[in-house]
Amino acid sequence: MGIASLYREDRPGGPPGGWRLRGMATEPEVRGAGFGAALAAACVEHAAAAGAAEVWCNARMVAVDFYRRVGFQVVSEEFDIPGIGAHVVMARS
Repeated sequence: MGIASLYREDRPGGPPGGWRLRGMATEPEVRGAGFGAALAAACVEHAAAAGAAEVWCNARMVAVDFYRRVGFQVVSEEFDIPGIGAHVVMARS
């Protein structure tokens, strides 16, 4: 019902020990049913168990509220990824 990539990568300007959440998505028919929140929680728990200082991502503007609800905060100005659109960097300790 969902997928995410999570790997060790420090956020530019962030603390050492960062993990990057990337390519997270859920099937449209299950959006709003908690699958995305459960997936994000599993990623954060995995990174924390490995000693992560933070988990961060480049969030599409349409996903900012979702990431806020699961504990992430905006830590950058808005920027554009060509061919994809507007994003912000979000992080969670």
